[in-house]
Amino acid sequence: MLYFHYCKKGRPINDFLIEEEYKKILIDGRENIKMHFWYSTDNIFIRVKLGIVKGELDYTNIVFIFEDKEIKVNRFGAIQDWPDGFCDTSPKLAEELLCSAMKKKRLERG
Repeated sequence: MLYFHYCKKGRPINDFLIEEEYKKILIDGRENIKMHFWYSTDNIFIRVKLGIVKGELDYTNIVFIFEDKEIKVNRFGAIQDWPDGFCDTSPKLAEELLCSAMKKKRLERG
């Protein structure tokens, strides 16, 4: 079972090293023992979910942990009950950017 903790004290993984980190996870995941990983950036969680969808990881052996709550991922890499604050900074910023751009475009058109 692989446990991925999302927390402030976790390791940040920069985008240039995401695949290297993911390969380590794949190797560790073959051990068939409990492994815990602590991260503070959402990119690794997105990569793990992609790995589930591609069949590289078994979703039944993956648990995300946020604020001491276990979060299950399904075979499509989806989370049914997404907790507020869990890996949601990037999507929120993207949504705000899109809404602000649309508003600006409407204002410029008059």
